[in-house]
Amino acid sequence: MQRGSTFETSNKDIEIFLSLLVKMGVMPLPRYNLYWSTDFRVDAVSNRISRNRFIEILRYSHFNDNNKAVVDRSDPSYDRWFKIRPLLDRFLARCKLVKSEEKQCINECIVPYKGRCRLRQYAPRKPQKWGFKVFARCGVSGFLYDFLASDGKHSTEEVTAANKPYKVVLKSCESLPAHKNHKVYFDNYFNFLELQVQLKERGIWSCGTIRQNRLRDALLEDDATLRRKGRGAFTKVTDQTNGVSVVKWFDNKPVLLTSTFACTKPVGKKKRWDRQTKTRIDVPAPAIIHEYNQHMGGVDLNNMLTRLYRIEHKSRKWYRRVFFWMIGAAITNAWLLCRRHQTLTAGTSKTLDLLAFTGSISTSLCLAKRPMEMSRRGRKSHQSADAPPCPIKTPKIITRSKPDDIRSISNMG
Repeated sequence: MQRGSTFETSNKDIEIFLSLLVKMGVMPLPRYNLYWSTDFRVDAVSNRISRNRFIEILRYSHFNDNNKAVVDRSDPSYDRWFKIRPLLDRFLARCKLVKSEEKQCINECIVPYKGRCRLRQYAPRKPQKWGFKVFARCGVSGFLYDFLASDGKHSTEEVTAANKPYKVVLKSCESLPAHKNHKVYFDNYFNFLELQVQLKERGIWSCGTIRQNRLRDALLEDDATLRRKGRGAFTKVTDQTNGVSVVKWFDNKPVLLTSTFACTKPVGKKKRWDRQTKTRIDVPAPAIIHEYNQHMGGVDLNNMLTRLYRIEHKSRKWYRRVFFWMIGAAITNAWLLCRRHQTLTAGTSKTLDLLAFTGSISTSLCLAKRPMEMSRRGRKSHQSADAPPCPIKTPKIITRSKPDDIRSISNMG
């Protein structure tokens, strides 16, 4: 709350405000005020709350006390995410309460933002190249179990910047129970041989692609030898001490993977396009390739689902975009959890798709804590039966007259 402000609100106003934000993600318009305009009016939004009241709540929405902020950037307790830290911690705690799936993947996602902010980062290989970077751990279903908001800097404990992905994986796996047969997948940005050994000591299996300069001189056949053998050729080496297997598979180019539970057998087949015969052919592929491809897309699936009905309104206040992202991620998690529950209980009711589920959440927030109309027992009186239903009061729509230069000729004297 700002100093000297007389703004007041209630829990019901906040619920309606959140309901409208969710509905605006389903029915996007370029500006907030268009939902109350004459030409683009949306009754599902404008009939719930006035435009000025909505903008007022949005204006005074804060998630932390600015008087407690640490301004000195050299202070160890300085937090770049301070403005929204309580909400991040609360949402993260709720995500960790859900029982984790057996197979998880760790990857980075981008919360899009093009404004000026120190937290904004550039990711050239992502669909949204500018925004806030969040390291997420998701299941195969796309459920978000854990995440770590990146501040774009490195602590003094790290010798080089290359060690940061190593610690991101360890931090993300702290909430995973040990020795429960959990398997974690990640790409070559995060993978180190030492990382997989440390995860195995914690009782967590791992699998991922790896870069050539992180192999620590593993004795593998060179690329030229595999190229002469043709597509589908592979070579492997296993560390008998730590139990880490390294596999190099040649497709169009060499691919390096490491794992503590998967190796080459059984060898399967992959469909690939052959330029010479102009047909799709079967290419031999070791088991580790199938294992990685099948279970690595959880974070991308979560990003796709969250992006479908994302709140797209621009704002100079960067923490609003993070707040909007958390709303979408929470709805996606709730929908996936609902589907899981119906699958486990073998329910006969039809599962709602994400669009219908999002709409039901918006409607439920508007109707929450509203008193129910109790029906009286007995026969209805003639007076109540003949009485017309109570009309719903809707705001008056003001229509403006047309300018003189576009009036029809028949109306001119």
